Amino acid sequence: MWSPAENHWPGADEPADDADPLAHASGLAFFAAAHRRLTALGVRTPRVHLLDGSRTRFPADVAVVEDVTGPSGENLEALL
Repeated sequence: MWSPAENHWPGADEPADDADPLAHASGLAFFAAAHRRLTALGVRTPRVHLLDGSRTRFPADVAVVEDVTGPSGENLEALL
């Protein structure tokens, strides 16, 4: 979920700058665009079950995606 009240990244209040690779890029629209792009490129991505930016069901933008089993973040170093 994406809620502006919980977005503490620097520049979160500024519009995204597509020319800046380090610009703010959080939120439902960015997630959906990245998911579409990766899927179009043939990258295995978790299946999206729901995208809801209406905030009528929940007071934030929400994406419900497939649960993909894999190593936890704590164990990623062991894979390198």
